[in-house]
Amino acid sequence: DKSDDKKATFTANQKYGSCAEALPYDIFYGTAQPGAKISASSAYGSNSTKANEQGKWEMKVTFPDAPTGKTFNVTIKASTGQSKTFTFTNTGNGDK
Repeated sequence: DKSDDKKATFTANQKYGSCAEALPYDIFYGTAQPGAKISASSAYGSNSTKANEQGKWEMKVTFPDAPTGKTFNVTIKASTGQSKTFTFTNTGNGDK
């Protein structure tokens, strides 16, 4: 029985890795089992979304309190147990 092949493998990707905007943000995207909850967590911002019927997901995560010039970890976790950690740097000039 090959029905297990329909389960999407968990993947997570990061679009930028750094941001100079006044409100720093990044876009994370990937695949997971359809309907799986995907959450992003870090010391400075978080968000969550769900994988669609095709197992695809994408979310914007903002980091309103991220200090300028500091690199920190952002962990993407699926409700199915997998996770992947990225780093993000706020490269803005600090003008808010």
